[in-house]
Amino acid sequence: MVTNTLRDALFCCSAINIVLYFVAHMFFVLGHGFVYRTHVRWWRHRPDGNYGKWCVMSEEQFDSTYYKMMMLYRLCIVFFNVVPYLALCIVD
Repeated sequence: MVTNTLRDALFCCSAINIVLYFVAHMFFVLGHGFVYRTHVRWWRHRPDGNYGKWCVMSEEQFDSTYYKMMMLYRLCIVFFNVVPYLALCIVD
């Protein structure tokens, strides 16, 4: 009974995380300029409170960082949601 509940919970978590992954990826692909400008605007404040260019990335650096973070998110989905779900399916 506990394994069935856990398996169902892992399935729901996997489905939700996969949908969020695809939504984030499509948002980035379809709205690349908007996403880049928004992040640049968010990180333009300096620690001393003044407004200026503190941590602005180039567009190439932003793309590279974004794809690295999406790869990490995808790996976390697989290792923490999908693999335990499949293991529970095999055990039952």
